[in-house]
Amino acid sequence: MSSMDLSHLDFAKLLPVWMRQDAADAGLAKALNEIIPVAANAVKKLSTWDVLDSLNDTELDELAWESNITWYDFYADIAGKRQTIKDADRIFRTKGTSWAVQRVINTYFGGESNLLPWWEYAGGRFPHFKVVTTNATLKYENYKMFLAVLEEVKRQCAVLDAILILIQSQGMVYAGSCVRTGSVTMIHAYQPGDIHIRANAYAAFPPVRSGQCTVISHSAEQGKEL
Repeated sequence: MSSMDLSHLDFAKLLPVWMRQDAADAGLAKALNEIIPVAANAVKKLSTWDVLDSLNDTELDELAWESNITWYDFYADIAGKRQTIKDADRIFRTKGTSWAVQRVINTYFGGESNLLPWWEYAGGRFPHFKVVTTNATLKYENYKMFLAVLEEVKRQCAVLDAILILIQSQGMVYAGSCVRTGSVTMIHAYQPGDIHIRANAYAAFPPVRSGQCTVISHSAEQGKEL
C-alpha cells in the first residue's frame, strides 16, 4: 500500500463521482491543489531538526524563540544561527561548564579561539578567565552580543578578565650592538704632614699608574730633611 504524498496530490480525484460534476466542488479541489503542497512542505521543515540547513532566517528565528534559546543572536549570520540551534540541547545540559563557554566562544570568534582558565596566566585568580582568539574582525555589535550570551551560559560567579586578540605578521627584524671602552682616572687629594717654616724640604711620592687606572695614594710619606 503506497503512502499519500500531499506535495503531489490531485484533490479532484478524491471527490466522489457524484461531486465531480459540480463546478464549485471542482473549483475547490483545484484551489486545494495549489494550497496544500505549500503547507505540506512547510510542515516537513518543522517536523524535525535534521533539516536546519534548509531553513531561512525567519524560520530559524521562530524556532529559536519557540525553543527558548536565550543566547540566540537574531542579528547573527545564518550559519551562526544554525550552529547555535544545533548546539542548543547540549548547551542546555551543560550550562555553567567550560565546554558550554568554549562552544559559544567558537560560535562567535571561530575555531581558533580558546578559553584560558585563571591558572594558566599570570595574575589569574579563581574564578576568572580570559578569551584568546586570532579573529581580529569581530564587530562591536557582535562583541556586545557575545557578552550577553556569555552571561547566559557561564557560571554566575565566573568573571571574564579580557579578550586577547593575537595578530600574526611577518617581516624582517634588524638588531645591532656596539662596545664602549674607556679608562677611569681616580685622583685623591694629597695630604702632607705638618709644614714648618724652616730650612727643611719635603717631598711626596708621585702618582702610581697601574694599567688603565691612575690611582693616587691618600697618604704621602714625609721626605727626609735636607
